[in-house]
Amino acid sequence: MIGRIRLILVTSVLMIMVIGVIPASGCPAGQQVVADNGILNYNIGRSCVPYLYYITCSSLNTSSPVGLIVPLYEYPSADWATLASLKQEYFVVPIIVIINPDSGAGASYDPTYAAYVRMLQMSNIVVYGYVATGYGKVASGYVEASMIQYSDWYHVGGIFLDEMQGGMLGYQAYYGNLTAYAHSIGLKTIANPGTSVICSYIHTVDSLTIDESQGLPTLSFLSTASCGDTASNFNFISYGVGALPSQTWLDSTAQYVSYVWITDQTATYNNLPSYLTQEMSLLAQTP
Repeated sequence: MIGRIRLILVTSVLMIMVIGVIPASGCPAGQQVVADNGILNYNIGRSCVPYLYYITCSSLNTSSPVGLIVPLYEYPSADWATLASLKQEYFVVPIIVIINPDSGAGASYDPTYAAYVRMLQMSNIVVYGYVATGYGKVASGYVEASMIQYSDWYHVGGIFLDEMQGGMLGYQAYYGNLTAYAHSIGLKTIANPGTSVICSYIHTVDSLTIDESQGLPTLSFLSTASCGDTASNFNFISYGVGALPSQTWLDSTAQYVSYVWITDQTATYNNLPSYLTQEMSLLAQTP
């Protein structure tokens, strides 16, 4: 191992020559990986190929309390590489990326998707797969089969259950059972009702998107929609936002949500916001 130290808050950067596999942790005792800084000369799908692997280690809890949840519904492109690069620069900001090959996992495995998903994961970005639930009307067996496809093909960390029914009673078991199944195969769940839900739905999934709309939600709405529960259970997605909110406003959202997506683009989610770097910078400064 060749080591070198770069001072970032008491953070060490290690350069490791690896043959074949990436180590679970190359950090000194008592430290943890908070970011990895890229793979050089690494071809996905080939084994026993030497490459240089950079990781950033820290003994501090350096995660921002508010991360990014990115609906990335475009086919793999330069935008994916942009996200991976920004994650290295702002490694304290947690990022979840939601992929959507074809309103679900698609009819068959796509090696291009697999390669780009792996690239994101190598940057410590957590990838979720999109599945629509038709407000509780899609058969749970179909949703579970989609979970298996995402897990087998792309090794995702979770499932994004779109079109959640949360405005009327009677569907708690549906979403609770889907979450239990996801957990049984090592996945987490985020569900998107697009607005506030009856409070009894909150713990049927791991996280709820309590607002998806044009423009920013008000802090009073977020307070009500979170039902007094912990911020780790909630996120919001805002599109068509011409300018980013202030640092103070973003700091205030940490009381209610743990992930946000603010973009000046449309709800098709096939482009990154023009101010993404600034958004990452603001989140990195959230106390």
